[in-house]
Amino acid sequence: MTFSDEFVTRGGDTKTKVEEETYPTAFGITFTPQVSGIALALLGVLGAVYVLFNFVMPAYQNYQTLKADEQAKTDQVKQQKSGVIDKRFQEADSKLKQAQRLKADVLNLFSNEDTLDTLLLDINQFVTAKKRI
Repeated sequence: MTFSDEFVTRGGDTKTKVEEETYPTAFGITFTPQVSGIALALLGVLGAVYVLFNFVMPAYQNYQTLKADEQAKTDQVKQQKSGVIDKRFQEADSKLKQAQRLKADVLNLFSNEDTLDTLLLDINQFVTAKKRI
């Protein structure tokens, strides 16, 4: 069954409307529906890649950084609860007390008013001991 609109006669030639339609042309390429669809698909893929690299990837990297920070802080809280930090604090406190005792011993080696009279004698003994060596 054919309709009268399907055939157009010009000068005795019978052609269908599809054959007569002209598609836009640019850069020597005729943009048929298939070519236009492929071009739009490629444009969409390129746009998706652009959005991925400029918006999604920086946000993902920021997310990873925040996740790592969260994990580090969670580990720190676990250490505080388990007493590891208390042990470190006690070790540091004992080292401080030991250093203070050592400082007091070293300061006792220096002269004060009571031992000032024997300071020259002590220095003389030290020098003579060095000369013998």
